[in-house]
Amino acid sequence: PIFNEAAKTWEHQFRFGKLNTEEQQALAAKFNIRSIPTLMIFKQGQLLAQQAGALPKSAFEQWLKNYC
Repeated sequence: PIFNEAAKTWEHQFRFGKLNTEEQQALAAKFNIRSIPTLMIFKQGQLLAQQAGALPKSAFEQWLKNYC
């Protein structure tokens, strides 16, 4: 629910997406996704940040603010 809320709140600054790691195992391996959830921020195709594990809403929003 936090991810979906953030997607609505931050839709003008970020584009949110989800990856099914069971269906996309090669892509999950490429980005070393070893725990679910894993949050990633990309800019122009380059990985800027990666966070393994769930975050409380306030921490997730603070993490996003670092990349606005």
